[in-house]
Amino acid sequence: MKTNKSLLVSLFFSSLFLAIGWGCSSLLYYPSQVHYVRAENLNPSPETVSFQLKNKLEIQGWYFRSKKKPSRARVLFFHGNGQNRFAHFVALFWLVQQGYDLVIFDYPGYGTSGGKPTPSNTVESAVESIRYVSQLKPSLPLVVYGHSLGGIVAMRAVWELRSEIEPSLLVVDSSFLSYQRIARRVMSQSFWTWCFQPLAYLVLSDRWAMGQRMGDLLGIEKVIIHSRKDEVIPFDFGEAIFNSASSPKEFWVKESGKHHESFSNPEGMLLKERLLEKLNLVLQK
Repeated sequence: MKTNKSLLVSLFFSSLFLAIGWGCSSLLYYPSQVHYVRAENLNPSPETVSFQLKNKLEIQGWYFRSKKKPSRARVLFFHGNGQNRFAHFVALFWLVQQGYDLVIFDYPGYGTSGGKPTPSNTVESAVESIRYVSQLKPSLPLVVYGHSLGGIVAMRAVWELRSEIEPSLLVVDSSFLSYQRIARRVMSQSFWTWCFQPLAYLVLSDRWAMGQRMGDLLGIEKVIIHSRKDEVIPFDFGEAIFNSASSPKEFWVKESGKHHESFSNPEGMLLKERLLEKLNLVLQK
């Protein structure tokens, strides 16, 4: 009887552990396969581009050519944890009108990319997308921009490639350094998951997070953007990124605007001009 009871107890806690682990993972990824817009209805229309990961998983994305010729640089955009490129491209689509190519890929499991998202394969797809875009036009400067989940993915990918490819500018918008910390913060906001906060450190790994690696990106121009009113990723997470980063770096603090309003509210419109000015300065070097 004791053996059976011990087995039942072990099975119960194992099931609970796995359930919590799945829950933490679900806090990170909300992929969608919905085509929110049709490529042919956009002006300019994007070219569909793709590459394969080592396991033959296909990653697909869009390449928008600048409306102004010649293009000044390529901006590679890593989007957040919800929806897909069919929705997120809008955030930086305005750069296409300003002389910049815009490239956006979907992570595994998002949009038309195969597989399921994990911390490791999102970083792998980001690393390969940087390589892919760099090879398309080697002479054209590369800007890497990551928003929300895309921020930590972009940071880690740039770090992985630090001895191979150096972008002209790395922009990290409304992001975080640790999957464990952000999962714990999200869990603390729900009655149902509040008591499980400590387990975030057990069931969710920071193996593919950024940690303190921003200090290794010497010489790369870095801009950290975060709103004090961000309702998804608290402002102190942005401060932590800036404090961990090596120079040259700038911290652009927004006093207004929610998580997805980097460039859409009145203060965000001013931020557009500031980003264009920063790009001009960086590309003149």
